[in-house]
Amino acid sequence: MYELKRRCVKLVERHNKLKGARVEKGLTQEDMAERIGISTYSYLMKENGKRDFTLTEMKKICKILGKELSEIF
Repeated sequence: MYELKRRCVKLVERHNKLKGARVEKGLTQEDMAERIGISTYSYLMKENGKRDFTLTEMKKICKILGKELSEIF
């Protein structure tokens, strides 16, 4: 049970970091999806933690947002 709670907390933290950095740059989820080359639906699912970003997608996101991988993921 503890492991599940820990995983949920990590997902929420990642979502908050990613969303915060995206909003700070004035980008929508649709903007991000287009820039990294995936559908808006896929981006929504991934930002909300229901699916995982690929390493390539994570690198593109970091480049767009001007952040290091460890700052978001």
